[in-house]
Amino acid sequence: MSLQIWRALEELPKGSDRAVVTIGNFDGVHIGHRFLFDEVRKRATASGARAVAVTFDPHPVHVLAPDRELKLLTPMPERLRLFAECGLDGVLVLRFDDALAAVSGEDFVRDILVNGLRAREILVGRDFRFGWRAAGNVALLERMGAQHDFRMTPVAPLEKRGGIVSSTRIRQLIAGGSVAAAARFLGRRYSVEGAIAPGRGLGSRATVPTLNLAPYAELLPRRGVYVTRTCCGDHEGVSVTNIGTNPTVGETQLHLESHFLDAPPVGWTAADRMRVIFYFRIRDEIKFPSVDVLRARIGQDIAFSRKYFLETGC
Repeated sequence: MSLQIWRALEELPKGSDRAVVTIGNFDGVHIGHRFLFDEVRKRATASGARAVAVTFDPHPVHVLAPDRELKLLTPMPERLRLFAECGLDGVLVLRFDDALAAVSGEDFVRDILVNGLRAREILVGRDFRFGWRAAGNVALLERMGAQHDFRMTPVAPLEKRGGIVSSTRIRQLIAGGSVAAAARFLGRRYSVEGAIAPGRGLGSRATVPTLNLAPYAELLPRRGVYVTRTCCGDHEGVSVTNIGTNPTVGETQLHLESHFLDAPPVGWTAADRMRVIFYFRIRDEIKFPSVDVLRARIGQDIAFSRKYFLETGC
């Protein structure tokens, strides 16, 4: 069964099966989230219910604290694709705005979880908060569960390498360039996807040809050079990717550009999209004394990347 996506309470099927529900932002859909989804799916299967996640778009922080400028690990289209991989039956994507933020915890439970989703069981962490001024909590869910015939089940957070697996921890790793470490908590390699930007021609003229990502609004790894794979249409190839400004040639705008180690894709157009998968950080971006020195260093980066893929078998 394919994942059902509902973007409003009015879209929920009437008179459908009851649901085992979890609620959260689930940015990253990391191994902690997948652990939770597995438990939701198992309990739903055992009770003949649907396995459903409730999430929010935009991220509540973007509405409640816009000054934080939170960069997402997974924009919503990517998050929904990952939800489908997790075997959930459905996802309710609630638009988070001032009106939803003002809904009381009691009304959230009654209108969304009970009347909307017909929850049989709700699984969240012990510190889960929701509703107006985050007044809703596990105690409220337990009390209302007794009134409305659903069970509240707290789930302990997943721990790995001496700490809790969290989206915040993963963002810190990626922002610091530790993409290999972040992959262990994500359960996959970090990637970014977006439109292809018109080339500036500098790579072809001065160094190596590249495919360039259009300005990206969400989280990019720390500036530097990375071992990557880059996908464009049906083409996927090993690559070296630079995130930076190309200071050697006097540029100032931040950009991401990937150089394919082997044959680049042919026939792509500006309407296509590119996806970059990050494996390992090679070095910082450096301002070299000349383009010739830069070109030589790029050759070393290419050799390093070839060796990385050869030795790791990735």
